[in-house]
Amino acid sequence: MAVPVNAGEGFSPGTPVQLFVAPAREQVSSTDFMNYDVSADGQRFIINKPVDAADAPPLKIILNWPADVSK
Repeated sequence: MAVPVNAGEGFSPGTPVQLFVAPAREQVSSTDFMNYDVSADGQRFIINKPVDAADAPPLKIILNWPADVSK
């Protein structure tokens, strides 16, 4: 949400406006972190969202990769 503000002679908030729709946050544990962050310039959001398992590429784990690099 964004709210325009008039800070002239007094504080006067305007009408809230919805910026975007984000997926609901599912709390995994009490130490769970937020699923979003704001860019340093305040102009963008990055939001984690669930991915359908059928769309996810397979996970590849490479063990002992330094040995392959040195060859």
